Amino acid sequence: MGSIVAVWIASFSMASGLLVWFAGGVALMFVGIFHMQFEDKLRLMAGWLVLGAACVLCFFVDSGPSAVPWPSGMHYVLSNPLTAVRHALTYPGASLAIPSMAIYAGIAVVLIAIPIIFLAERNLGIAGVASSLAIALYLGTALVPLLSGRLGLGVPQASSSRYCTAGALIPLGLYFCSLALAKTIRWGRYLVGAMILPIGLSNGLPGWQIII
Repeated sequence: MGSIVAVWIASFSMASGLLVWFAGGVALMFVGIFHMQFEDKLRLMAGWLVLGAACVLCFFVDSGPSAVPWPSGMHYVLSNPLTAVRHALTYPGASLAIPSMAIYAGIAVVLIAIPIIFLAERNLGIAGVASSLAIALYLGTALVPLLSGRLGLGVPQASSSRYCTAGALIPLGLYFCSLALAKTIRWGRYLVGAMILPIGLSNGLPGWQIII
């Protein structure tokens, strides 16, 4: 019930909040329901889909056309690919660093995510990475409308409080995934430490301060 209330709130906070319903459905398929009876699992998924459809319907019934004074739309994104890439890389690093360094933190997060997801899928199975994959699915799809509607405001827009909060889910999900790995393989411990590095390095801390 708490998850459903949270998704309704997210859905009416921003348009990309609607995508949480899809990510939540993916998570429900794999997390915490392996020991449930098929009938109970079916009822849970059916309830989630029905409430999600009702929420999406309410959203679009209440929505209206909007116009903005800055350039927007996918044609603008495709016309400015380098700026779009910078914006996309700033998004996951904005919660870890000051705005001028957020893109470097984002690059570090992406590079660290590759071994985390690979080793988690290999050692923990799909159930072990379902939550992280659901987060990646949501934020990956949410990035499309975000770029379409906000790229015209410039790369610093990705560091604004509204989008920085959502982007924080990326390193957070990866961090918990690395913690689960740390209980299984030695490399997991190194990856837990690696997730801390972007925070210190992006804020100008020398290595010894990060370790302390």
